[in-house]
Formats: sequence, structure tokens, C-alpha cells
Amino acid sequence: MTAARYLRELIPQAEVVLLERNPTFWSGPMSNKWLIDIVDTDFLNHDMLSPAIKYGYTLVHTEVIGIERDTKTVRTAKGNIHYDYLILSGGIRNAYDAWFGNDLRAAEYTRQHFPNAYEPNAEMLALKQKLKDFKGALSS
Repeated sequence: MTAARYLRELIPQAEVVLLERNPTFWSGPMSNKWLIDIVDTDFLNHDMLSPAIKYGYTLVHTEVIGIERDTKTVRTAKGNIHYDYLILSGGIRNAYDAWFGNDLRAAEYTRQHFPNAYEPNAEMLALKQKLKDFKGALSS
């Protein structure tokens, strides 16, 4: 969003398109305050369309499926988009395969019982619920 904003400022005649899979922006660095009920969800969750309108770039909510550098094409769930210049922001994804390889049961067990909450989704809510349900450590 920051790159799109400043590109429009620096090159007003450019067509700037932001592709984003998530419908809203969730402020991860501030989420710890949300997890322990210091702030509410509105403090973390922000509309993405308003800044796009304000700063004059196009926002497309879609999943990027692939990038074809030779033809300067981004393949998305909503179709292909051709570009002259491309800025990539990789974001965060869970990579349970890095820990468990092909052991899908171990990966799924870990995902269900120990949510990392890197992405703003059901894992964030599950982690928050686990914190609320926590009654303290067992003494030895």
C-alpha cells in the first residue's frame, strides 16, 4: 500500500494496481495488545479501499497464482494482468512442510493445537481463545 501510494505521488500519470489477497489490512505488530484485550479489533483491522481511492491507485482483491516474467504477466484468480514494472511483497505464509515434511497429520495437528497466528484469520481467533482459556501452568 505504501509503494502504491508513493508511486502515484511520484508518477501521477502511471497506472498503479495493487493486488491483495486479504480483504482488509490487519496490523500484526499491534496484535499482541488485541490478544490480551487492551485494544479492540477495530484498532488492528483497516479498510484497504479507502486509501486506494484517496491516493488514486487501483486495488484488486485476488490471489496471485503465478508470475510470468518473460511476458510481464501476473496470473491471478481473476485473470491475467500485464505490467511494465512489478513490485513484490511476499508477505507471510505458514510453512509446516519445513518442519514436518510430508507428515500431513503432524502438520495439521500442530496447526489445530498450536496456532501461530501469523496471518489474520481463524488462527488469530483460536490463539486468543487459547489465551483466555489458559488457567496457569502446572506446578511440579
